[in-house]
Amino acid sequence: MYIYDPLSQSLTTKAAHGTSIAKFALPPNKGIVGLVFTSQNSVILPSAYMDKRFDRSVDKSRASITRDMVCVPLKAGGRCVGCLEVANRRELKFGEEDLGLVEAVGKELASGIVLRNERDAAGDFLKAKSRFKTKIRAVADNNLLSPLLKNILMILAEILKAEM
Repeated sequence: MYIYDPLSQSLTTKAAHGTSIAKFALPPNKGIVGLVFTSQNSVILPSAYMDKRFDRSVDKSRASITRDMVCVPLKAGGRCVGCLEVANRRELKFGEEDLGLVEAVGKELASGIVLRNERDAAGDFLKAKSRFKTKIRAVADNNLLSPLLKNILMILAEILKAEM
């Protein structure tokens, strides 16, 4: 699974099965994962090394060989948050039925990722708000402040629904 990191503007691995993967990042326009992320369209790749769009650098970094793969966008809330890739089917080749299953799992994963991101953002906001309230309280407690400045800070605290 690759999750888009807007800070580094890259798709970063977050999970793997069968191999131990260190954190690996790809630009969002590179390889099949980048294609799926930017186009938001799923891809079935029956023969990875025969496809010019396939980027072999991930295989080289893992010392592995991708034979075939399915890659789907992780879409939720009207945006793509990453990609889910499944590779090297043991029997036969990936087909449309496999694609449907991976897309269904991807949809659920994307919803979970969006919820986690929103929860993390809310937590960051609450922490910042708490730090801000502490600073306002420290400034307001300073006896050197003019009455006008104290009133401004009290109004600000009231707007923010903060206690002084």
